Amino acid sequence: MTYEQREQLRELFDTIDRTGHPAGTGKMDYGRLEHFISLRYDEVDQKQEIMNAFKLFKPDAKDAENARITLADLQRISTHLGEHIPDDELREMIHIADIGETGSVDFADFTRVMRKTGLF
Repeated sequence: MTYEQREQLRELFDTIDRTGHPAGTGKMDYGRLEHFISLRYDEVDQKQEIMNAFKLFKPDAKDAENARITLADLQRISTHLGEHIPDDELREMIHIADIGETGSVDFADFTRVMRKTGLF
């Protein structure tokens, strides 16, 4: 088991430990364990889906989690889709998503927008 897998397992058990058993026995049945594991996998799957969407904007990024979506990326996508979106509207999109006010959108910003809009 890798270090990362051990940490994920530890997080799972910490979560279970905090929520406890409804009857207060300190034991867990299979159904409850399966529920917690499925929640964790759903979370991992969702992050991967969001990452795949993010990579559509940054297909050449070697480290997508540290990449940033810029005005040029939005212009490229807009052109590729055959849409003409004025630069001021594209800048506004970045401004709305860019929590850190860096002038670009990082993976955390992108994730927040995707979850807030209900796309993920």
